[in-house]
Amino acid sequence: MRPSISIASIVALCVVAGSALMSRAVADDRDTCANRTGDESIAACTRAIMSGRWLGAELAWAYANRGAEYRSKGDYERAIADANEALRLDPTHANAYVIRGNVYTEKGDYDRAIANQNEAIRLDPQLVAAYYNRGMAYRAKGDYARAIADYSEAIRLAPAFAGAYSNRCFARVIIGQLESALGDCDESLRLQPGHANTLDTRGMAYLKLGELDDAIIDYDAALRLSPNKASSLYGRGLALLRNGETLRGNGDVSAARAIEADIVDRFARYGIGLGVEGADPARRFRSPAPTPECARAETHWLSVEEIRTVAAYRDHLARFPTCDFAALAAARIQALTR
Repeated sequence: MRPSISIASIVALCVVAGSALMSRAVADDRDTCANRTGDESIAACTRAIMSGRWLGAELAWAYANRGAEYRSKGDYERAIADANEALRLDPTHANAYVIRGNVYTEKGDYDRAIANQNEAIRLDPQLVAAYYNRGMAYRAKGDYARAIADYSEAIRLAPAFAGAYSNRCFARVIIGQLESALGDCDESLRLQPGHANTLDTRGMAYLKLGELDDAIIDYDAALRLSPNKASSLYGRGLALLRNGETLRGNGDVSAARAIEADIVDRFARYGIGLGVEGADPARRFRSPAPTPECARAETHWLSVEEIRTVAAYRDHLARFPTCDFAALAAARIQALTR
């Protein structure tokens, strides 16, 4: 006689099997939510959130991860909403503050970005991402000293963080710490070879140092990786012009300006000017011969660019009439007095 199996036993077996399948599906969604990117990650995080199986800190984690992916897609409204919900569920979720801070940086609201990263650091003083991303907000504000301090702390906590070395290199180039900048770019490229942005930044350091051949080598390498990178085209163009290669240099400068209309202004803010423009196209972008007086022009120009008034530009033009930023100062005056 065959043993009988009750209906209740069958139901119980089905419940156990269904529960196991559900557990596996939730585990798969957790893995995909955490380790994939874009729409695939967002869909998995959403399934995990909607499953009803996660609560509290675990549910906050899913919201934060989805918010990070929304931010990567440029969907800032959803990113902030998810970060807010993560913090409602778990007010100690430091990464949610980092994500919300990054959104504010990308939206140009740097003070709110810094406030969020401050809170992340308060909650987790060892959180590398918070220091690094606060550094990015300070850099965007033009506060390079604080940016360098934050990148340095990120490097102390994560010595193999190539991005922190690269961005510290950039900040040091801007404020004129050129030898230290080269060390940072070299280390970043050792950790992450062939990175276009870092090659571009090291090229700028060499350009400021007047090591034109090395600048051209780095800009060439950056452009092989990113052929339409305006800053590399423009920087290479200036290096070529200062090396006497007029035709190629003017070609690069023109190509850069076609890609990014305000590239001249951007480099001026970095302390690199076109030079005095003349009637001869062959000399248009070449800097004048350096003099002791012109050696002080770059520092003065950086302070003038912070003030940005007619009086400040006129003062610069009166002090340094034949130096690197004279033509740009005159153009600023003309634009402001129209």
